[in-house]
Amino acid sequence: MPKKIKVGIIGCGGMAKAHLKGIKILKEERNDLFSIEAVCDIEKEKAKSFSREVLNLFGNQPLIYTDINKLLKGEDIEAVSICTSHSTHYPLTKEAIDAGKHIIVEKPLAITLSQGRKIVELVEKSKIILAVAENYRRAPLNRAIKKMLKEKLIGEPYFFLYQWADVGDKIFCGTPWRHKRSESGGGCMFDNGVHDSDLMQYWFGEVDKVYGIMKTYIPVREEKSRRVEATNEDFGAAIISFKSGVNGSWMGSWAANKGFHYVEIIGSKGTYDGNKGIELKSGEIISKEELIKKYASNIRKDSVATEYEDFHRAITNNKIPETDALWGLKAMALPYALYESGELGKPVKFNDVLEGKIANFEKKVIMAMK
Repeated sequence: MPKKIKVGIIGCGGMAKAHLKGIKILKEERNDLFSIEAVCDIEKEKAKSFSREVLNLFGNQPLIYTDINKLLKGEDIEAVSICTSHSTHYPLTKEAIDAGKHIIVEKPLAITLSQGRKIVELVEKSKIILAVAENYRRAPLNRAIKKMLKEKLIGEPYFFLYQWADVGDKIFCGTPWRHKRSESGGGCMFDNGVHDSDLMQYWFGEVDKVYGIMKTYIPVREEKSRRVEATNEDFGAAIISFKSGVNGSWMGSWAANKGFHYVEIIGSKGTYDGNKGIELKSGEIISKEELIKKYASNIRKDSVATEYEDFHRAITNNKIPETDALWGLKAMALPYALYESGELGKPVKFNDVLEGKIANFEKKVIMAMK
């Protein structure tokens, strides 16, 4: 039997429930890898409700906290899952590192690159495992795309389109803070875009240059009794050049009344079409379902369960998780490169942004946080 990791969950909102579902799926597969010993939320009633939910699902009722410091003092807690709002990721992660706990933290790793670099540095000096909860890459279709690119099913990849839009004039996820630079670091191209960024780098490798623009089309958003003056963008677009030679167009928006999500990858022997699947020059068509069957038939549908399985493997074998702190930092750096390019009005080198050599936009975020 694998060793059970005793975990505390910090933040008892929607993402925590997704984490709970992932852990439950592992148990149903006879991979009983985690024991939820404690839950923490600044709203005590929310923590109580979440504790009861754990009891109903797993048969044990975890301890309830409203103070992370008290949770972290628990000697039985080996790891924590941080599922809080974005601006809290850095301070909570830092406290958990100081307490010697293993960590799985929701994306983004932090809301500024300087914070992200600090986390990478602290993890490297410690003996703890830190995983960033990047689940998009673990979905069966995205695993299949990665493998078909590696096996050159469509030949040498040339260029791609990665485009999505949604939300309209509503408050995204009903959470006004997502539209405030001081609380989230960035808008659609950072919040959703960190997922896109991780996935594009997973598929195409290291980024070379980025030329980006951003705009706020809806400066004031109102929904029910809530109103927010947006300081984040609700539209962004970039041309991205990868060191592999692949080039692409990336666009996202929270200002579209009709939502869509589309990916197309063009190669020397064919095209991956996000609606149809693979269309080869030979005329052969491979549907998305066939693509998954060919390359990812053993991948479970619940990608959060897969990220927890990887987190457990990393802890028990003292190995680097698939999406560690450095991966989390790189996932942040691509949206930031778009922002820095938009500030300067010209392309930027990805590594210059990653390393803090270009940080004009970041300085504005830091000023907004004060």
